[in-house]
Amino acid sequence: MPLHPALKDVRLGIPGEVQKSNASLAVALVQEHLKAVGIKGPEITETTLAPEIIKALEEAYWPGRCETRKENGLTWYCDGAHTAESIAAATQWYSSLYFFS
Repeated sequence: MPLHPALKDVRLGIPGEVQKSNASLAVALVQEHLKAVGIKGPEITETTLAPEIIKALEEAYWPGRCETRKENGLTWYCDGAHTAESIAAATQWYSSLYFFS
């Protein structure tokens, strides 16, 4: 799925580079669904997204998906990846948190 250009500078609520692709797919699906059921939705063009869509993507939260938890002085990095593709995406997210030399 090509990345929607308007997502380039958006800080998604769910971290991880793969989430930009997921967000682009979600935007395209919402747009097509609303069109199919005859509902006029927020403005989505090839280069822009309505502010309410950006806000929703920034505030998205999915427990257990690229989640960082801090409890009792410990930091936990949680992801419920269960397929080869999602394990690779979770590994990329975790690796992006630290620089290993």
